[in-house]
Formats: sequence, C-alpha cells, structure tokens
Amino acid sequence: MERHPIIRTLFTLMLALGLVFALAACGGINDADALLEDGEQIEETITEAPTDGEEPGSQPAEEEGGETDEGEAGEEGAGDDGEGDEGEGTGEGEEGEGEGSEEGEGEGSEEGEGGPEDTETSYGEDPTIDGVVVTQDDIDAMDLSGKTLRGDFSGFNFDGKDFSEATLAGAKFDDASFVGAKFSGVTFWNGSFVGADFTDAQLTGADLSYGDFTDAIFTNAKMPGDSFKYREAVFDGATWVDGVTTCEVGSVGGCN
Repeated sequence: MERHPIIRTLFTLMLALGLVFALAACGGINDADALLEDGEQIEETITEAPTDGEEPGSQPAEEEGGETDEGEAGEEGAGDDGEGDEGEGTGEGEEGEGEGSEEGEGEGSEEGEGGPEDTETSYGEDPTIDGVVVTQDDIDAMDLSGKTLRGDFSGFNFDGKDFSEATLAGAKFDDASFVGAKFSGVTFWNGSFVGADFTDAQLTGADLSYGDFTDAIFTNAKMPGDSFKYREAVFDGATWVDGVTTCEVGSVGGCN
C-alpha cells in the first residue's frame, strides 16, 4: 500500500462515499453533504498528489520558465545582430557616398580644366572665326573678343586687337603679328606661334601653357606672373621682354 498512494486514496474515498450513502439512507443528509465535500477535497488532493516524491508542477514550471528565458535571449540576440548588420550597412553606404563624391569631383575638375590632350589642332585647315572662313580684310573689321579662331592664320596681322576670352588653342599663327594686342583670359594650349611678334602685347591674363613660341618676340610684353601659366610652353630662341635676352634652345616652361 505504501508504494501505491493513489490506490490507498481511492480506497479511502470509496469508504467515505459508502458512509455518505449510509447516512443518506438514515436521514443524515447534512453530515452526508459534509462528507461529500471532504471526498471532493480528497479527490483534488489525489490529482495534485506527488508521484515518487516529486513536487507536482515544479518541472513544468522550470520548462516553461526556460522556454521564456530562451525566447527572450533569442530575441535579444537577434536584435543585437540586426543592429550590427544595420550599422555595417550604414557604414558601407557612407563610405560608398564618400568615395563616389571624391572621385566624381576629382574627375570633373580635371576634365573641366582640360589639357593639351583635349585640345584638337587645326593647323592645316582654312582660317575660320566661329566656323566662318575669313580673310585679312574680315579680321581688320572684326571685334575678336570671345571669338573662336580655328585653322591656319600664319602671317596674319592682329595688331592692337582685343582677344579677351577668345579661343586660340589648337590653331596656327606662325609669323603672325600681335603688336599691342590684348589676351585677357586666352588659352594658348597646343597653338603654334613660331616667329610671332608679341611686342607690347598684354599677356598678363593669358595662359601660355603648351604653346609653341619658338623664335617669337616678346619685347616689352606684359607676361603672366604665375609660373604655372608657362607649363610645357616652348620658348626656344625667343626674344624675351627686355628685347635683348634670347631664350636658349630647350627653354620649356619659361625663358632660360
């Protein structure tokens, strides 16, 4: 009996129920009701009675608690991972923007600034101004500021002309005369000015870079003060601003 507490309890319950019916048969209804309530309590006790010395409900409670803890831990871990991933993504995005912005600006600046490789020459073509073929008479009557000169102007006379903001790059002006001419904002890149006469010319606002000024004359010319504006310009045999100095052969980027 000690090894079967449930059987023992059932046996007790059966005895109690037997007493209930006996009392009921004898008219002791009140006592029977009390015994019936005791029997119900005993039945509840049987349901909750421990098995083999273990407390009822303790193990399920631990399992339930364990599931809750694991669930919270899992959610927390997922949150940490999510935040980490989001942080990495944001960092990469900023880096991408940073790289995209620096690279684009750098390339844009270089392309906008241009260079000799971007300057197309037109030495063998007819002389044109803004796409129209011209003669010396046309030039004598024209305002050349802001104009685009292309082709071969060798031997033409441009004395006293204002070339402000004009485009002379890539054209040929060998032995041309520019006495007293003004060149504010003019770029001479890849232009050929071999033997050209720039006596008294105003070149302070010009960029002579990459131009060929072999044997050119610069007597009393007002030259750019920025050495950067003489990049790769050729001055072999040119007469410098003092009218006396002749630039040595190999004078590139300035008169030596």
